[in-house]
Amino acid sequence: GQATITQDLDGKHSITVGKMYSHVGYELAKAADNWNYSRSTLFGYGIPFWHAGVALKGQYANGLRWGLYAYDRTDNHRDNNSGKLYGSQLAWVNDKWAATYNFITGPEQDRNGGNMRTIQDLSVQYNHSQALSVAIDLLDGKDQNAGGNSVDQKWNSVATYLNWKVTEMWRVAVRADWFGESTKSTATKSGKAASMASP
Repeated sequence: GQATITQDLDGKHSITVGKMYSHVGYELAKAADNWNYSRSTLFGYGIPFWHAGVALKGQYANGLRWGLYAYDRTDNHRDNNSGKLYGSQLAWVNDKWAATYNFITGPEQDRNGGNMRTIQDLSVQYNHSQALSVAIDLLDGKDQNAGGNSVDQKWNSVATYLNWKVTEMWRVAVRADWFGESTKSTATKSGKAASMASP
């Protein structure tokens, strides 16, 4: 769960400090807040779950929202290095559309060496009516030297969603997702970079 303190600054801006769920990703930590009870592969393997740190957020009447984040650690009560993570969020919401871009970067490996893990996530939701909505979540991640010296670990994922309220009593929620992972050597030989794919 979360344990945070939030200070409202002026009705539009706020600052939050504590242990909080990650701002990255379309799906939320609590099953009741999602269309599906289960989670996508993108949620389970592609993004962090929670952080400890501080968040500065803005939310306006025209639907524009933004956030700036500084985290001390991720998914662990004791950090594995002395580095910090920094993230941002930019979103726009109205009655029909919701689009959110998330970014986070920082060292996440056990050793202090400046190797950066960077994740970008873009989600778009379209509400056709009160009964029918669709959404897509796109993810791109990279961990520098995670596979050894000069070998980067990369992952990409796509998740699509459909939520249909058939009647007042029944609803159908469908999700399809794909997850891909690869390693790529950044060491050059004869001026060309060698690459290799992992299953």
